[in-house]
Amino acid sequence: MREMPIWWGYAEFDDDGLCGISPNAPDEVKKAYEDYLAEEEEATSTRIKIY
Repeated sequence: MREMPIWWGYAEFDDDGLCGISPNAPDEVKKAYEDYLAEEEEATSTRIKIY
């Protein structure tokens, strides 16, 4: 089973799914989310799907 990321508790969703994290999230959570977005962007550009 995959472990939930540290930012998951601050995740915000809209009708399309994940849309960001809460603006009041701690700095370490914001950094972890930014790292996730960077990983996702890299994976998308190399056509690797992240689950």
